[in-house]
Amino acid sequence: MKVKTISVILVLIVFISLYWFTGIFQANKIDDKDLKKWNFSNGVIIGAEEFKVNGSTEYCWLLIHGYVGTPAEMKKLAERISFEFNDTIHAPRLSGNGEVPSALLNKTIDIWYGEVSEDFDEMKKSCKHVNVLGSSFGGTLSLRLAEENDFDNLYLLNTFLVSKYEPLFIFSEILGYGKNSLLQTINDPEGRKNFITNKAMPFVPVKKSLSFIKITRENLDKITESAAVFHSKRDITADYQSSEKIYSEISSKIKEINLYKKSSHILLLDYDKEDIINKIIEFEKQNR
Repeated sequence: MKVKTISVILVLIVFISLYWFTGIFQANKIDDKDLKKWNFSNGVIIGAEEFKVNGSTEYCWLLIHGYVGTPAEMKKLAERISFEFNDTIHAPRLSGNGEVPSALLNKTIDIWYGEVSEDFDEMKKSCKHVNVLGSSFGGTLSLRLAEENDFDNLYLLNTFLVSKYEPLFIFSEILGYGKNSLLQTINDPEGRKNFITNKAMPFVPVKKSLSFIKITRENLDKITESAAVFHSKRDITADYQSSEKIYSEISSKIKEINLYKKSSHILLLDYDKEDIINKIIEFEKQNR
């Protein structure tokens, strides 16, 4: 086979793969699969709404989900926290998430940081002690809150600071979006079935968030809150080196890191969720 023919075949394979797995040349179809899959109420996927658990205001928790995630992934943890401590809990929905994918196109982590900062400030007004927990981008937001504020305990799950896919975001405007990406980052079939997420994940908001992530990464030593860090070595979205970097560079006197092998990116819906929830509860009992 001639070199020219091989080159043409390779180009076709690359093009077909990009077309199949991304939204290249398909910008007008970004919402199609989500509109077919989900039921919506006032523009929000039913089940993706923010939630609050009323309890004592001695201790309160702010639970922050990740990009293309929703507060729903935090519900089992919230139920356990409420059962063990009767604490007040708020899991806000970051704007654009839990809606059609096109609602995310003009969002960035800077916008979401403004939102969670307001939620945090409101919680500080009524609560004597505040804990913050974040997953993925929610972990990045939680780190920035800890760098700029004082609160009690910090919990981080598969925090997005380092990703092997970062070079792809350079071409985000061309590729448009990824298809079904986060659904493939839960290894437990039951967790995948229960996960509320978009069928399409826009790349541009991630690209526009990289400078925020870089600054957060550079200021980890400002963090002094007691911290429990969790990450899966099989996470294909956020490299587990993110959490190793966090653990080694934060200035917290009390800190621990827990690494897992069975789960992927959405820890609270994957195989290790029970162990992680138990460790969160145990850490809290020892450090409040």
